[in-house]
Amino acid sequence: MFQTNRDETEKQVITAATNLMMEKNSTTVSLGEVADYCGKSRITVKRLFRNSDELVRQSFKAALIDMQEVLYWHSAKSISLREKLVRICSDYYSLGKNRPGVVMLFLRGMSSQDQTPFPFEASIETLFTEAREVFRYGLASGEIEEGTDLHNAAKIFTVTILNLLGRSIREKDFLLPPSESVVDVLFNGIGV
Repeated sequence: MFQTNRDETEKQVITAATNLMMEKNSTTVSLGEVADYCGKSRITVKRLFRNSDELVRQSFKAALIDMQEVLYWHSAKSISLREKLVRICSDYYSLGKNRPGVVMLFLRGMSSQDQTPFPFEASIETLFTEAREVFRYGLASGEIEEGTDLHNAAKIFTVTILNLLGRSIREKDFLLPPSESVVDVLFNGIGV
């Protein structure tokens, strides 16, 4: 039971840190700021995380897991690649709407000029690699032209949808998910 409470508290602190970083538009947050933001004692936050760098690393890791889960969920489905991509777009859109800090943290890492205490480029590359596997399915099923650079297609798809989500989050405009239009543009270039 104690570990369950600790895990839940840790998730709450990571979520608060992610949201605070989004609000501040910076990955520089102190443990005290995060404790105040999430309503936990500073001692509790310091027991969970050695320092702010560790908290930022764990926040990035949690964001990566959230983004990858969307890809994992749809990669195993027996549907067309186009439908998978539409559903991935839709789920990323829902993630951005419900947990905007995750998407904004990822966007910050992708365009980061500051030195984050986490090898974020490797994490982004991991996400692109997972997306490439979804595209590999499309190549195997004949939905993508032979010779298509699957890694670049995965990068273009992922970066496009995340940037559109970032715009929606910043403008607080979640009228329609951009799923169909993003997939249409992509398939005009690589689809058969």
